[in-house]
Order: sequence, then C-alpha cells, then structure tokens
Amino acid sequence: MSKKDELIMNPVSNLISGHAHGTSEKEQVRGEMVRVKVKTESQDPTSSWRSLIPVIKVNVSTGRLAFGNHYQPQTLCINFDDAFLTYTTKPPSSHLDQFMHIVKGKLENVRVMLVPSPRYVGLQNDEPPRLMGEGFVVMQSNDVDIYYYMDEPGLVPEETEENIEGEMSSEDCKLQDLPPCWGLDIVCGKGTDFNYGPWADRQRDCLWKFFFPPDYQVLKVSEIAQPGRPRQILAFELRMNIIADATIDLLFTKNRETNAVHVNVGAGSYLEINIPMTVEENGYTPAIKGQLLHVDATTSMQYRTLLEAEMLAFHIIASYPRIWNMPQTWQCELEVYKATYHFIFAQKNFFTDLIQDWSSDSAPDIFSFVPYTWNFKIMFHQFEMIWAANQHNWIDCSTKQQENVYLAACGETLNIDFSLPFTDFVPATCNTKFALRVRIIGCLGGSVVSEMEETMLSVLRPSQKTSDRVVSTPSTSSRPPIDPSELPPDKLHVEMELSPDSQITLYGPLLNAFLCIKENYFGEDDMYMDFEEVISSPVLSLSTSSSSGWTAVGMENDKKENESSAKSIHPLTLRPWDITVLVNLYKVHGRLPVHGTTDGPECPTAFLERLCFEMKKGFRETMLQLVLSPLNVFVSDNYQQRPPVDEVLREGHINLSGLQLRAHAMFSAEGLPLGSDSLEYAWLIDVQAGSLTAKVTAPQIS
Repeated sequence: MSKKDELIMNPVSNLISGHAHGTSEKEQVRGEMVRVKVKTESQDPTSSWRSLIPVIKVNVSTGRLAFGNHYQPQTLCINFDDAFLTYTTKPPSSHLDQFMHIVKGKLENVRVMLVPSPRYVGLQNDEPPRLMGEGFVVMQSNDVDIYYYMDEPGLVPEETEENIEGEMSSEDCKLQDLPPCWGLDIVCGKGTDFNYGPWADRQRDCLWKFFFPPDYQVLKVSEIAQPGRPRQILAFELRMNIIADATIDLLFTKNRETNAVHVNVGAGSYLEINIPMTVEENGYTPAIKGQLLHVDATTSMQYRTLLEAEMLAFHIIASYPRIWNMPQTWQCELEVYKATYHFIFAQKNFFTDLIQDWSSDSAPDIFSFVPYTWNFKIMFHQFEMIWAANQHNWIDCSTKQQENVYLAACGETLNIDFSLPFTDFVPATCNTKFALRVRIIGCLGGSVVSEMEETMLSVLRPSQKTSDRVVSTPSTSSRPPIDPSELPPDKLHVEMELSPDSQITLYGPLLNAFLCIKENYFGEDDMYMDFEEVISSPVLSLSTSSSSGWTAVGMENDKKENESSAKSIHPLTLRPWDITVLVNLYKVHGRLPVHGTTDGPECPTAFLERLCFEMKKGFRETMLQLVLSPLNVFVSDNYQQRPPVDEVLREGHINLSGLQLRAHAMFSAEGLPLGSDSLEYAWLIDVQAGSLTAKVTAPQIS
C-alpha cells in the first residue's frame, strides 16, 4: 500500500455506534469491505526553494570561458564584455515532467577564439591562416541572445487500464507525453562573422579527443525507462538564428599563402543541430540542417565571383554504428534556389588546394581506419552557369563594368546524385558514379569586349606554346625519371542524353564562343590572365602559388624564394586521363538567325532526328566521332518581283541524308618538362557525307 493512498473503511463513528447498538457481525464485515481510494497531495521537494527564490539574475561585466590546458596546442576561449543572465523556472513541456529550467541572457561583443595555450611544451608547426588579436577568431558578434532550457524529468507512469482509456480519449494528452526537452537557442545580431577551415577543424578534432577520448568499446543500447524510473532525454537541440547580415570565411593555406572563400549571407539564416543522447540497436544518428539566405560567395582569386543564390538549404545526417570501426554513412542534401554560378578552370586547382589542406598528411594506419561513405544529393532550382569565353582566356577581373564574353547555361531544375565511398583501406581505384538530371531552358551568350582594348592587348599575349609556360623541375632529384604514360590513368566516363524536341538557336558568334571555351577549359589556355595584372607589369612570369597561374614580376622577395625553391612534382599529379564521352540528342529543332529587317523573311530552320557524338581521350591520342541522321534545312524569302506562277519558289529546302565525321589526334610528351601538356603532332580527319539535295533561290542564299 503506497503512502499516497489510504484505505479507509466506513466512518469509525459508525463502527463504534454499530457495536454500541448491537450491530450484527455480518454488517460489520460488510462495512469493512467498503473501501475508498483517496489521493493525498505530496510535497514537491523543489517547490520550496523555487517559491523562495523564483528568479536569479547575474550580471557579468567582462568574462572568459576557456577549454583546454598546457598539453593542447590551442585553447578554445569564449570572451564577452557584458552579460545579463536570468535564471527561472516554468511549467514543463509535458505534464509528466516536474518543471523546466530556463536561462535567458544577452551578451555583448562575443568572441569565440582559438588561442595558443600558455606553457605548451610541444612544437607549433601548424600555423593558423589568420590571426586577429590573441588568436584565430572562430565566431564574433556584437550582440548575442541565448535561451537555455531543460526539463526536469518526471517519473514514467504506470500503464493502468484507466490511464490507457484516458489517453485514447484525449488527443492533447498524447501531444503532451513528449520526451523531456533539452536545448539551447542562440540569436546573433549585427556584426556576426564566422571563420572556419582545415586548420580550425584540426584544432577542433584535437580538443574533442581530449575532452571526449574514444574508448573503442561497443556502445550499449540505451534501456527504455521502466515505470517508476525517471524519463529519458532523447536529444540535445542547438539552434542558431542570424537576424542581421553576416559573413562566413572558409580559410586555408597554400605555400604559406592564405586563401579564402568569402560568403555573405542575409538575415533569416539559421542552423539546427540535433545530438542524440541515447543509443539504439543500429547506433545513433546526429543531424544538421539549416538554410542560408541571399548567398553571395567570392574567392580570394583575382577572378573573385563564385556563386550567387537566393537561398541555400542543407541537411546532413550521420549514422554512427555501435562498433567504432564499422562502416559509417553520411547523407548530405543541398537545395539551391535561383543560383548563378561563375565557373572558370582555375577554380579546379583552387578547390584542390582546399581539399589537400583539409586531408591528413599522416601515413594511412589500418588500426585507426574507419570506413565511411558520403552520399550527396544536390538540387538546383532556376539556375544558370556562366562560362568565360574570352579569346585566349583573358578575363577582366575588375569589380565594375567588366568587359568579358560569357556563355550561360540556364535551367529550371538540376539534380546531381553521387556517392564517395571510402570503404577500402588504401584502394587501388575509387569508382564514383555521378547521375545528373537537368531540365535546361536555354544556352545564352553575351559579349561586352572593347575593340580598342582588344587591339592594345593583342601584342601582350604570351606564346601559345604550353612548354613556355611551365616551370621545369629540379634536375637534382634522386627520383628516377617518370613516364606519365606508364602510370595508371584516372578514368572518366560521361554519358549525356537530351530529351526529344530540343530547341537550338545557333548564332554566328556562338560558334566562336564554343571554340574559346574548348581552349579555356579543355586546352592550353586553361589558366586565365587578368587585364589589370598585365597593365601593371607587361612582363609575365609563372608563379607556383598564384591561383591564376600568372603573376607580375614586381613581387615580394619571399614569393621569389618560393619560386626558386620549387618542389619536385609528385608522381600522383602526373597520372593521365582516360576519358570517354557519349552525347545523344533526339529530335532537334534548330533556328539559324540572320540579319534582316522586321518585315523580312523568317530565319532558316533545321530539323534533325538524331545527333550522336563520341570521344575517347588518352595520353597519346584522342579520337572523335560525330554522326548525324538526315538533316533538313528550310529557308524562305519575300521577294516581291517574282511572278505569281513562281510562288512555289518562295519556300526552299536543303536535305542531307547523313554525315559521319571521324577525327584522330596524336600527342607526344617527348622532350617536354614533367607536368606540361603533351604536344599535338598529327591530326587526321575522315568525313563521309550522304547525298545532298536542295531547292533554293539566289535571294534565299543571300
């Protein structure tokens, strides 16, 4: 019998009176069998101090929280000038819990920094990419509001028949039977900056292993709380809202030179992190999601523009098994709305340097190897991709009134799915399959090149020979000569199919733009040159640390020393490409615009059933094949002096029954420095055309 319940028989006075009046024994027993269940109010042990001290206020003029010691190279410090904190309690989110702890606060001039630990006995070989004051600033904001909450768990109730009937009849009770809440809400105001990168991530990993060292034990499955035991908190939720414009910098170093990806985000951006507090049979699954509004991303290269988007939403889910070295799965979903991406080939080397700085330099260790797989799903809505199509890859990198030729691919939707499997220890090859589904609206071209500037800079163009633009490797290396043709190639297989009824409009300058893109992205002009850089110093020299590949002669002495002491080329960077491309177009409708007046004839139109293009590129040769199905071109004119009997000549046509074009290019790297492009020494073309029939007039041809 619990203390809260009392079993009371019929009033004692009745029993006594029954004995006094000679009540029968049977009536006494009947009185004993009548019981009443009464619930008495228990005194809450925490209500006394909460009633005595309902609110606690703490004001701190200057404070610092430090996490670390002299055994760690860096210490995580949280600095603030003024803090106004208030502690109180309020009713819990669920009626099954006792109450909720609440801490509200407002902090000013907040800085989260990584500073060198005093009296650190180790070597500081890893330098931060940027220092501001005492150390590397991870996050700073002029004003920050915090809201910390935590439910005081109650006891798990016993499931009786009365409770089950009550839960089935009341839907509100079901909603209130949620697990205890625990979380922290952070609101960042004006002057909010975030800085992160490979160096900061290495320091985070070092501090994490210090405070939470791995024990390499199999995680035990969390037991379900039994009736009468305290309820479990399932997860900790961290939310961060940005109510003003903020900046995010992704910093990394290359040859002791700091590079950055600078991102401006607008008000309304947020981040949510869910950290589970229990372990299930399959492990635990933390999640990160959020969105960035009005994204404007630039790089530290001379051509700074990178990405502009109205919104970027992300969702990352990590699945950790209970055994520490079992395969992990990471899911990453990105959604980008109304995006404009400016692409140049030099960004490949830029992001390669970022990945290399983020990757570990230590030798692979089988004892610490953990297999994992990244699954990416990227979705673009209303996007455009802009390609620089200037001749010889000269690009105007000025911030205003750029004079460049652009080619833009615009689309309604673009879905990219691919996986990065890191499941094998030091694999010979890593196969990655990319699946792209795109709904393209059009491909647009624009030209804003100044003819006067084109004439003046034509004499400053470097030689088109690639070998003149390559730094030779030191001959004192003890490594034996390397033949790139003997190295196993990196294989790339691309298949692209366009849906039927594609509309193509071919302009004259568009063909020239495609040829420039071929050289700027897949040829010898892949490294761009800036107009202003050439104007400042017409004599060009190659820089090993420049993102564009070119730099002026009047540079600092330390950069000259880096060039003179250039490191030997790593053999893995010399692996050739083995590329296979297959493109199929079905039922293509083309328009061929021509100059004319408003009352002139319609532009010629072309109809093609199928276009097939194949390419196979290796280190020593490249083979191309183009196959066209029967091609029909229709032309018309509005010649007014034609007799009525010849009106049938107003419509003309050109028919080609088929076309096959095969090309074979041969290359050689004999006598060229390592790392340079091979030299094309032969070019064979085989063209087979079918029957050509036409009915056109002189006005239509003109």
